[in-house]
Amino acid sequence: MEAIVSNPNLICYGRLPQNIIDEYTAYADGLIKKYPSVMNPILESMKKSLTKYNRTRDQASNAGKEAAYDLKPMIHPMIASSVDAKEHMLMDFRETLKNYKPRASTLEIGIMKTKDEKTIGMFREALTE
Repeated sequence: MEAIVSNPNLICYGRLPQNIIDEYTAYADGLIKKYPSVMNPILESMKKSLTKYNRTRDQASNAGKEAAYDLKPMIHPMIASSVDAKEHMLMDFRETLKNYKPRASTLEIGIMKTKDEKTIGMFREALTE
């Protein structure tokens, strides 16, 4: 852990638990509501900066896309000790749900259960077009 924090050349990626994100989002919202005259100009500047960045940034390279696809998201090392095993398992389960692809859609299953050859044929034609 100390090596990660003390080395400025080391880049570390990681997931953050949703409750931590929610906590900081609520804190930021509270600041915005409490000090609108100070925070609104900063928010406007950030929105304009993000718009300009999105408009002028370079497209991702194929090598970068492949590298990002191969990353396996894990809990960020700086907060890993504060995340218990149950929350870690829940985050992993949510990640597997995101990647789940059923073999057949609900529509396909419903049509196949009707056993109506005409409807099945029309559906197969629509899929091939």
